Amino acid sequence: MGILVPPCILMIVIGSVASLSVAALFTAGFLPAVVLALALMATCGGRRARSDRLRARPERRRVARAFWHALIPLGMPSSSSAEFSAAS
Repeated sequence: MGILVPPCILMIVIGSVASLSVAALFTAGFLPAVVLALALMATCGGRRARSDRLRARPERRRVARAFWHALIPLGMPSSSSAEFSAAS
């Protein structure tokens, strides 16, 4: 899904090489990305509904602690955003 959602380096390269509108490629990439995201959410929801192991909700304290431990990694830039900012 990362190659579909703008800003994607691949779309910029294809647009420049094939003389296509990069904006049109970005617009065309949203619909497949939304369909894939919805399919992934439906799959995860269906598997969760059929699983006996995940019926209990996690405690708020455990969720808060996990979020606290994930703050620094969540703030780190991903490789795709680092590539995009370097290309600008």
